[in-house]
Formats: sequence, structure tokens, C-alpha cells
Amino acid sequence: LRHLLHKHSQAVRALAVSRDGQTLISGSYDQTIRIWHLPSGQVLNTLHGYTQEVRTVAVSPDGSTLASGGADQTVRIWDAATGQLRHTGRGHRRWVQALAFSPNGEFLASGSYDRTVCIWDAATGQLLRTLEGPARWVWSVTYSPDGTRLAAGAADGVITLWDARTWQILHRFTGHTRGVWAVAFNPSGALLASASEDGTVRLWDTATSQERHLLLGHSASVHNVAFGAAGKTLFSADEEGAICVWNSATGARQTTLRPTGQAITALACSPNGRWLAAGEGNGEGNSAGSGVIHLLDATTGKPIRTLTGHGRTVSSLVFGADNTLLISGSHDETIRFWHVESGQQINLLRVERPYEKMNITHATGLTSAQRATLKALGAIES
Repeated sequence: LRHLLHKHSQAVRALAVSRDGQTLISGSYDQTIRIWHLPSGQVLNTLHGYTQEVRTVAVSPDGSTLASGGADQTVRIWDAATGQLRHTGRGHRRWVQALAFSPNGEFLASGSYDRTVCIWDAATGQLLRTLEGPARWVWSVTYSPDGTRLAAGAADGVITLWDARTWQILHRFTGHTRGVWAVAFNPSGALLASASEDGTVRLWDTATSQERHLLLGHSASVHNVAFGAAGKTLFSADEEGAICVWNSATGARQTTLRPTGQAITALACSPNGRWLAAGEGNGEGNSAGSGVIHLLDATTGKPIRTLTGHGRTVSSLVFGADNTLLISGSHDETIRFWHVESGQQINLLRVERPYEKMNITHATGLTSAQRATLKALGAIES
């Protein structure tokens, strides 16, 4: 353990890493955004201004700009180097759930519970357009790799695909019977994967709008989906702990992994396509076994190692740009850094708890339960 930093005071919800691997951005229920220098673990800036929790964060492709969305209905654009707030975008009428920069960094898309997607000029913060295609809450947004299309998944199970140049609706993908938690393009942009509450994963042809494959193998709500780096493999994970590995060309299920039966609440594939990380939780995030991270071979699905340390639900996972670092955020109010090859925890960023380092060794009149509670809140016994 190199550093122990006391910063966020509530659960960490969202993480993003700059493309150069030098900067980590964390968003929290404590209404702040923190910018961390990854090599040292030091906080470079703490961004204030929210009056409610931060629900999503994103980093521009060149790493110069940060974006955040929260329950206060705003989209904020920040200078990544100075932490200065550049723009506050007001266009949504309910909380902002999802963000995505265009691949060239010029535009920012935000999805909201107000059933709209807003398109912002990332440099000026100007609201360029409000897209009103979705009929229910927007849970996920993503740009195609070439930036020409934008997809949004909504709570009614419909995925809307826009032309990102004309903003005409190209397709509405229908088939899911419940909400779409996640959408992802393959590297060529020819396929779009969607993960749904209805327990299915679907692969769509983005040119024709036809459903290419209906992937059946989950028995619970699927919250996460990710393509491998080459796009040949698709991973999906559900709330009963199943991770399915699919051939994206044929739709064939290659294997199903069930590490422990805990819900898989976060999923990430390394940039080089070698590793798959899956984080566990259970909604409340406080039962035995939750907070574990499973590291898998992204080619074969073979379990490599288990990373333990978090005490509650793992809410976010992101790999560093050099493929050697995995960063996890949790409802236990910590961010942890892991060396992927060894599985060793190399850094821990933890909230400042109410009784941090208070020595209760000689305190009298405390029951065992009270002592345990105080220690959980940071007190120590020498």
C-alpha cells in the first residue's frame, strides 16, 4: 500500500481514466468530483458545485476536458488541468444518468431521466440540440467509433440510433421487453450490443436495423455488456452473478462463468483485450462476498485471480491505458488500485470517516457493538 488518501465522504459511483493513463476522475454521492494523479495517488483538484450526487463522469479523448452529470439535472464541463468549471449546461429536467464524448472530442451527449438526449458543444458548453426520440428514461448513451452515429438505450427497452451529423433517427431497435441498461458498439461500428432488464442480450446490425442475434443464457437482469478489443468476443453480466462469453459473429455462447453467485455490478475489458474484470455487489452491497473483483482471461473466459479488499458493492471498474492497472470504485467509499499481473493492491483512496484515528483504547462504558461501530467509522485501538 503506497498511499492512503481521505477524500470522498460517500459512495463512489463513477470512474473515468484519461487516454494517457495519467489522470483518474471520480464522481461521488458526496456531490464532488475528484481529479487524481494516477502515478502518485495525489488529488490534483476537487470540483465542487453540485448540490446533489454526481451520477456519471466522462473524459474527452485528448484528456483535456471532463464532463459530469448529476441528480441536479445539470451537465458540467471542466478543465482537466486546472479543475476550473468552464460551463454549466442546463437543458435537462430530471437527473443526468449517462454521458459520452464523441471520438473527436467536439461533442458531448447526455442522457437523462427526462427522456431526452442533449448534444453539447464540448468547447463552448452550448446546447446544440435536444433529441426527443426515447419514450422513457434514458439509461445509456454511446457514440460509434467513427463518431457518425449515437445510440441511446431507454427504460422501455427501445434503443434509438441517430445520425450524428444530421440528427435524424436512423433506426429504432425494438425487441427488448424491459429497460436497456447498457449499449456498446463493436470496434467497426457494424454491430451494436444491448443489455436489458429482460435477461437478454441482443446484437443489432447498425446498417439495416435488423436483429443479428438474440443471445439467451442469462436468467436475470443484464446490467453490463462489453466487447473485447478485437470485437470478436462479447461479454455480458447479470445480477445473479453469471458472466456469459459470446462469439459476436455467430451469437454462440462460448461459456458461462458463475464466480460466486453475487450480482455482477461492474464490467470492464482492458484496452489490449487481454483482461476482463467483473465486480460483485448485491444492491445493498453489505453481505458476505460482495465487493470482490474477478479477473478473467478475456480470450478464453478462464478465471485468473480474485481481488479482495472492498467491503461493499463494486460500482465502477476501469483499466489504465497501459493495461497494467485496474481501478475500482465501491459503495464502501473507497477507490482501489490493483496491479493486474500480480493482483496486488497498490493504492487505496478512502473517505475521511467521522472518527478517523480517534483512539478509543481507554474509553469506558462502550459495548462491544458500539466499539465495532466506532472502529468502522475510523476509530482505532492501540
